[in-house]
Amino acid sequence: MMKKTIKILVALVMVLALTVACTANPGTSTQPAATDADTQRTARVALIVNQKFGDMGPCDQMLAGLEKARDDFGVEIKALESDGVAAHEDDVRAMAKEGYDLIITTFPNMTQATVTVAEEYPNTMFGCIYQFVNNEETSVPNCYDAQFHGQEAMYILGAMAAKLTRSNKVGFIAGAEEPSPNADGNAFMMAMKEYNPDADVQFAYIGSYEDVAKAKEIAVAMINAGCDIIQTDAGKCQVGVMEAAKESGALVCGDTSDFSETYPEGVYGYFGGDFTNCVYLMVKDFVENDFKGGTTGIMNLANGCFFLTPDMFNKFKEARADYDKEMTEAIALHDELYAKVLSGELTIPFNTETPNWANYK
Repeated sequence: MMKKTIKILVALVMVLALTVACTANPGTSTQPAATDADTQRTARVALIVNQKFGDMGPCDQMLAGLEKARDDFGVEIKALESDGVAAHEDDVRAMAKEGYDLIITTFPNMTQATVTVAEEYPNTMFGCIYQFVNNEETSVPNCYDAQFHGQEAMYILGAMAAKLTRSNKVGFIAGAEEPSPNADGNAFMMAMKEYNPDADVQFAYIGSYEDVAKAKEIAVAMINAGCDIIQTDAGKCQVGVMEAAKESGALVCGDTSDFSETYPEGVYGYFGGDFTNCVYLMVKDFVENDFKGGTTGIMNLANGCFFLTPDMFNKFKEARADYDKEMTEAIALHDELYAKVLSGELTIPFNTETPNWANYK
């Protein structure tokens, strides 16, 4: 009986040992081996804009950059409009709660909301386009802000307007009181003072980048006051300016995108910024683990993030023989100043004070 019991115990021990051995050997496991897809999660990127999509403005360029990044890097994307300052913080926080890894926001009105949520979600990265977050005194480690400094481009356009005006009265219409439009307006006035000291510059804010009717109202008032050239820095609102100019024969230089079909005989050019590449590079840096949180990038004319339209200048010159002399001089001045900007010989201060022509008289 004792021998039989011992044999049974030995058999049980052998079965147990075999079971443990088989369990410990991954080669005999019934579970599939982990794949790259199991261990890597698709990065998620959200773009939240405070202007409208579909108006040929900067937000459409940003969306194009986001879609290109999706195609090139395989990220999951979401784009949404945030309607009004009161909604910004809730919209940004909602994307953070949903687990988006990189959240990109736009323009200074979204800065406070972005920074507030960034501090609540330190492991989420935030790209701040056309915003002013990081500086010598303050740095938010998970925010990278891309500042658009277009003052050199606007200085050149101010010099051209100085040559084109016949009434010596020129208008400048900005969408809103923000650092970059202010710097643009001051640069424009600097050039006007330099190249036509007898001129007068009228400056106005619309208070919106979407209110075409109000922009037209402001432009009509400037034209009635004698302005024969108007420079815009106003996004979609420039359409209203062009409508007013068309009714009176004044000339317009636009911004952001080509809206010249509104007034082909009177729009002689525009200046634009490369928002497409800005978004694309933010996503690229993120997926390559090179996101530059806590720092600032400067986008300007010299590094190709702003551009002017010499082809349009020449097209206008050919179409408007009555402006041949003035446009010839303006184009020559454009070429000279543009070369100086690229070489570093010409730099214009980023003056964010409210533009006032009285300061330049």
